[in-house]
Amino acid sequence: MEGRPLDSVLDSEALDTIKSLEQPGTPSLLKRVIDTYLETSAPLVETISRSTQEKNAEDLLQSSHSLKSSSANVGAKRLAGLCAELESFARDEQLDDLVGRAEVVSKEYGLVVEALQVELSNIQE
Repeated sequence: MEGRPLDSVLDSEALDTIKSLEQPGTPSLLKRVIDTYLETSAPLVETISRSTQEKNAEDLLQSSHSLKSSSANVGAKRLAGLCAELESFARDEQLDDLVGRAEVVSKEYGLVVEALQVELSNIQE
């Protein structure tokens, strides 16, 4: 996982879809979507980490579901898939040995943030 090029972290089609919805003369929709993702996702990653340690199925279910959906929206397919796995474990209340999976989510999230920051730096307003 480490050493993956940042351009492999995000699905460019998802970002292109958001760009295609932008209206000339209005603030960048992609910038707003990325900014919102960055603001709302960090607490979800923290909750995932905490809830796997505490074996809290409800918090894990809600946070992994939310992060899965928002990550898919910005093209972070691998992160969305990792969250889907955690969501499934939480739904089935299989909470043993998930701390390692939460760490993988956290590392992938770091790559996603880095890739999104590169995208933000390329947006012309």
